[in-house]
Amino acid sequence: MKKQTKILFATAFGLLAVLGASVYASGGSLQGRFTTAGSELTIEVASTTPRADILISPSDHATAGLNAASAYSFTTSGEALLVEKLAVSLKGTTPYNPITIEYEDSDGVTRADLAYVVEGIASFTGLDFYIPEADSKTLTIYADVLNIGTGATSGDVVKAVIAKSNFKAVGQDTGTTFTTLTFAATTEPNNMTIYQTKPTFSLDSSSPSGTRSVSAVDSMFVFNIHADDGGEVTVKDLRINLTSSADFNTAAVVTATLEDPDTGTVFAGPLQVRFSNASTAYIPFSDDFTVSASDDQLLELVLDSATLLDEDSGVDDPVTAKINLGSSPVSGGGVVWNDGYNDVRWMGALTSSTLTGNTVNY
Repeated sequence: MKKQTKILFATAFGLLAVLGASVYASGGSLQGRFTTAGSELTIEVASTTPRADILISPSDHATAGLNAASAYSFTTSGEALLVEKLAVSLKGTTPYNPITIEYEDSDGVTRADLAYVVEGIASFTGLDFYIPEADSKTLTIYADVLNIGTGATSGDVVKAVIAKSNFKAVGQDTGTTFTTLTFAATTEPNNMTIYQTKPTFSLDSSSPSGTRSVSAVDSMFVFNIHADDGGEVTVKDLRINLTSSADFNTAAVVTATLEDPDTGTVFAGPLQVRFSNASTAYIPFSDDFTVSASDDQLLELVLDSATLLDEDSGVDDPVTAKINLGSSPVSGGGVVWNDGYNDVRWMGALTSSTLTGNTVNY
């Protein structure tokens, strides 16, 4: 009869509740390790695990793009192991089905296996996930997002984690079978939030830059809003921040509009520019406007730069426009948008949470 033992499941920064195993500090983080028959396995959240993000409902089955849910590293410090069975558990809500795991098999070939979620668990059998001796390999978890209204709800928050049940790994030297994971995770993969659609903001190539003269009708900042093909996006609040080198005429009354540069259609405003001081100002647009699914809407900020600026003769007055897109669902940003179900204050994982226009020198 093959011997059964316990393998510790750890998170990248988590201290685990280990039954009969030693715990030691390594590299500033706490990990547990259980050794038996010359084989040790540590499972932890990988550095490649996706950041907290927005996933769109529904999504096509794929192992790319928005469907990436989490990633784990499996590390041996003894003999090589072949993982034949494991399970993925959904924490929070259950808007994913099916689940796909991607890993490198014993032939060194990237392989994807699929399982359906039953009562929050996706169980995988017949795996060929090979972890070489004293080496580490990554297993990535991907998710298909269900339709909102038939399995998912706008605003669902979920994370995909390795379950401690339904596990089996076999030592490739000793033949020892490992079937028990013991852990109490304190750090886990990031949450994913489900919405019907989302906007993408980008600076347009026509946005002004460099030196220009002040004007009573001045296009200072041009940007684009793209709506995901999951559905239309309604923009409800959009705050544009302006910065200068203490050049704003804070006593002036300056109005601004958001317009389509091609048609002249006004989408928001006119609204008075609000000055915090001579260096910072903002325009809190609150007129609702909608961008159709899969469509783009180009917008320009139009205002009276001659009145806005307290010009000093012979001195450049630099002005930069910015939009805070939101760095997290908690802190939010300067844009409130709606996916048809909920008002949202962030846009998922972004390279930068600030859309910054070109600096214009007047």
